[in-house]
Amino acid sequence: MQAFEFHAQPSPDGSIQLPAAIANRVDPAVGVKVIILFPEDEEHAWVKFGMEQFAKGYAPTDNIYDDLRSG
Repeated sequence: MQAFEFHAQPSPDGSIQLPAAIANRVDPAVGVKVIILFPEDEEHAWVKFGMEQFAKGYAPTDNIYDDLRSG
């Protein structure tokens, strides 16, 4: 499978036009796999990053704290 990267602006109906150089290489009978990437909002990205970093520090032995009851 080959990958091509290009920037596109969706039209008002939501369609995206392939650049001619890429469209000429696509076999219409086979089609393509499409992955859409778009920027995340900054707050969401920081929350996600923080959760990933916290999870990196979690060890299986830390589960002893899961059974503690408050009080």
